[in-house]
Amino acid sequence: MIYADPLEVLKKMPAGTMLFGRASFDGRTMETYFAIKEEMYYLKRLGKYPVLSIRTGLLEYNRIPLVCVLMRPNGDPDMLYESWFNFHATDGYGKDNFADLTRQDNIVFWFIDERGNDYRKIAIKNSLKDAFADYINRIALINPWTMQEFDRARDRLYADYPRPEDLWNKLAP
Repeated sequence: MIYADPLEVLKKMPAGTMLFGRASFDGRTMETYFAIKEEMYYLKRLGKYPVLSIRTGLLEYNRIPLVCVLMRPNGDPDMLYESWFNFHATDGYGKDNFADLTRQDNIVFWFIDERGNDYRKIAIKNSLKDAFADYINRIALINPWTMQEFDRARDRLYADYPRPEDLWNKLAP
């Protein structure tokens, strides 16, 4: 199976979008990273030493576990990004991402500008290891679901949390 390059997909998406992918950085093993497309105005607000805050959660809708990762740089209320993980994504790709996030030491956030140009990569300590290990154990108890069921469940979640800020607050530590 050939997977779409997340950076190529991201170039076609609107600014403010965050996707995840797998890559090997500096010759290391494959790991999951997040790519963010943003307008230059916001990218400049990252500053020299940004603080990237991340939150994750597993929310069940109709017995479908929805796992999200949200990231907010510098506590900026105008910069909040979300990405969704489907454990049963086609051909095991979802399982690879879950496994990566239980073992990799750092998470890379790769920022690109609105034209698709590489802007900056920022690595932070992976604080998601325990959460993703727990998600794997919890998901193992649930029958597999389809992508359509996952999408419908996420649409229901969006009805309860219409703004990313609402979800950020729900996942407060």
